[in-house]
Amino acid sequence: MPRIPCRKFTLADIMILVGFAAAGLAGGRYTFESLNMTPWRSYALGYGTPLAIAFTFATLFLRIRRPRPSVKRIFRQPGASACLVALVNFPLWGLMVGFRAVSHPSEHLTDLLAFASLSVGPSVLSVWVYGWLTRTGRTEPGWIDRSGRLVGLGWLVLMVVIVIEIVT
Repeated sequence: MPRIPCRKFTLADIMILVGFAAAGLAGGRYTFESLNMTPWRSYALGYGTPLAIAFTFATLFLRIRRPRPSVKRIFRQPGASACLVALVNFPLWGLMVGFRAVSHPSEHLTDLLAFASLSVGPSVLSVWVYGWLTRTGRTEPGWIDRSGRLVGLGWLVLMVVIVIEIVT
């Protein structure tokens, strides 16, 4: 089966990324103002989580645009699998925080951000380890897979920041 080369980076891709970044920064502005933490942690949590969510959606959207490989090959790529796992986790932590907001209405935003980073980070790591151990992970030498891996790395960094916040 011939290998489909990666799409070139176009103006449409830049517009998509800028749009999703604007949405992430708008969400970050709201969340940053409502957090009561030390400055570096509130920046990481307040702006980092909404930006990671926005870029997760953007990367998946860019990955499924044509020309692209088959769906089976797409989700063997570490970047796409990291974004897909994060996307699967979003409804889970949304429900958990929704139940939490009913009992403690004033704490729901901080819990939402912390639980998002704590649930998505290990999921991304486990998908990458699984792909590495079973040798089914297929990296693509293009910008789309690399951007997905960067988003997955961002989720892991956010997880570490939350763990540091909990420990200290």
